[in-house]
Amino acid sequence: MINSKIRSDITCEESRKCVKADFMGSRIVIPDKLRKQTLQLAHEGHQGIVKTKLRLREKVWWPGIDQDAENLVKSCRACQVVGPVPKQEPIKRTQLPDGPWQDLCADLMGPFPTGEYVFVVVDYYSRWQEVAILKSVTTDKIIRLYKCNFMSTVINFVIWKFWLSSVKVIKSNGYPAIRD
Repeated sequence: MINSKIRSDITCEESRKCVKADFMGSRIVIPDKLRKQTLQLAHEGHQGIVKTKLRLREKVWWPGIDQDAENLVKSCRACQVVGPVPKQEPIKRTQLPDGPWQDLCADLMGPFPTGEYVFVVVDYYSRWQEVAILKSVTTDKIIRLYKCNFMSTVINFVIWKFWLSSVKVIKSNGYPAIRD
């Protein structure tokens, strides 16, 4: 049964094919029984909501066609598995520091299957790396690592002693260290 609001736009031909005439030209009006099959045919190739709607609008029409197309694509398992690829933000270049041990990058990885964590510190200028393996993570352990392990060389000791106030440490904002 055709709604009275749209009946004036629809003409039925001798072949019992109903056509909706509108600003887009003539489109075939699809009965309820054939809508699901028509949607699936339009969505072959799994090209997303916009292209599925476009393919439907070129040839066919029924009340709520856009919403039906959106619902089909959103519930399509193949489209959900593959899904749209999220846009990656461009990599931002960090400005190279004036000298070594001015800007440090620190990151904590884990826990690994062994229950251990890996704490890494990298100097942005020289790319020097210091790595420590931890059984557990606390703020006090991280501070001790900075003071003892990572500042053990003569150069690091001098930097720690004289340039401490100018050192900038950049962390990944990942796993927080826990205070005991």
